[in-house]
Amino acid sequence: MNSLFTRFCFFLLLFFPILLTAQVATEAEVAYYDTIAVRRPDAYNIIDLQVFYKSTGSLYRAGTIVNGKKQGIWRTYFETGILNRVEEFNLDFYDGIILVFEDDGTLSREQYIKNSKLEGVMHDYYTGGTMKVEEYYVNGQLNGWRRFYNMDGILQEEGMWKEGKRDSLNRWCNSEGMPAIEYNYVAGVISGPSTQYFESGKIKSKGNYKENMEEGAWKEFYESGAVREEGNYKSGKKSGAWKVYQEDGKLRSTQTWENGVMVKEAAAKK
Repeated sequence: MNSLFTRFCFFLLLFFPILLTAQVATEAEVAYYDTIAVRRPDAYNIIDLQVFYKSTGSLYRAGTIVNGKKQGIWRTYFETGILNRVEEFNLDFYDGIILVFEDDGTLSREQYIKNSKLEGVMHDYYTGGTMKVEEYYVNGQLNGWRRFYNMDGILQEEGMWKEGKRDSLNRWCNSEGMPAIEYNYVAGVISGPSTQYFESGKIKSKGNYKENMEEGAWKEFYESGAVREEGNYKSGKKSGAWKVYQEDGKLRSTQTWENGVMVKEAAAKK
């Protein structure tokens, strides 16, 4: 019996630096937690570890150590006993599922790790369980559709990503979930058609971008749908002839622009 107790104490001294997070335990951790480590009789290199809150005696963390490294599923708890985190390890590195919970038990985050990098679907939630973010990762980079919601569950942003950069259509919405603006991206750069909307959802302006700047033909509209003005952009600045209309469709004036500066305006003949 004394021999068994001696071996157990020797084990605690030997492995105490890896009891909590495979790092050296601080004085605060030593004062705050109690630890029980049990070596499996059929596998000398495998240890089942349990760490308890000293103040309440409730379980703080539990998992398995293989050859001195965290392995498999580890669980962390709030002092109330409610599950706080579920983490999967391989040779001391995150590898597999990670779940994070609020202190009321609702899910806060769900993600997957492969070779220490984000992989697959990741979900973030507001307190209360409403989804906040939905993303898809490949080898640690955003790849695929990404959606962001407000606390009421209304879509605020969605778009495609490729190798960590925006790619193809990306859309932002107002607080009611109606489209506010849409851009097309190529490798993180705004390129292609773009549309901006009124709060009502009707088109406010539309045209093209090239390398993050307006380029080519553009139109702006009244909320009624009538064209307000039309012309061309060059490198993000108004250029050449622009026509300005009244809401009833009648031409109001013709403008001439050079490098973003209006140099001439002629009122339409009545």
